[in-house]
Amino acid sequence: MAREKRIRPRPVVMLARKRVALDQPLPPTVWRRHEIPMPDYWKDFIDIFKNALGRGVVACSRVAEDPEIVLFIISWKSQEALDQFKASPEYAAILLFLGMIDPSGSDTTGATSSSPRTIQTVNFRFNAASYGIFLEGWLSIYTVTLPHPVTLTCTQKELFSQLEGPLYPRAQVIGSDYQLQLQDLPEATGDREYAYRGWVQEPRQLLGEGGEHIAVQDGVIFKKWLSKEAEEAWKTAIPGVEISWDDDLRGIGAIEAKEEHVDLVHICS
Repeated sequence: MAREKRIRPRPVVMLARKRVALDQPLPPTVWRRHEIPMPDYWKDFIDIFKNALGRGVVACSRVAEDPEIVLFIISWKSQEALDQFKASPEYAAILLFLGMIDPSGSDTTGATSSSPRTIQTVNFRFNAASYGIFLEGWLSIYTVTLPHPVTLTCTQKELFSQLEGPLYPRAQVIGSDYQLQLQDLPEATGDREYAYRGWVQEPRQLLGEGGEHIAVQDGVIFKKWLSKEAEEAWKTAIPGVEISWDDDLRGIGAIEAKEEHVDLVHICS
């Protein structure tokens, strides 16, 4: 009798953003919890995630491009675990803390807001959360917004692969001119550790120039680097590696694009 193949639940990742004054300290890392007490400002927020069933890693950082924004990345062991959390009273408390609902329970973001990115849930193509990508270190997050529903063309797929960047050294690289450049990439540049891409579950609507509502979906690419310097050296080593909005993204039908960088610390295991 053939053994039934066991399907492993695919992890999902939640991104939560909150604007916080620069003089407000962040939660201490798990490695320094015995030295630094948890600030009262964060205590209830962190306790909710600490006690949530099916929760994986919790990491956070200020966003380099806008340091008043604190980004939390929370991995979940399965979609079912996340759905159960979202159905709980604790999730409503999270939304209240993030400013997505007011004390009466009313939505404060607006269905047609141009940037309701306070919470995003990302389904990755691979089990990114199980590889420790969100533990600690320098991470670049590239978000490309496309009209919904999304059906990726060959050109769009190639551009998304270029946004992921090189994983090297390779034994041999053949293919497009972009890929051929990787053969000459100096080892001293410093490798990146992971790159994953996925789609945000939560729908969005943008307000068009004519006042019309446009349904969109965000594609997210996470790249985990050994250091900030490794990413900068990579960009220097390959001329033209950075994506041009006018020449590349707008050409594939993208509506928006945003790049963010965070230096993650592990605050809850």
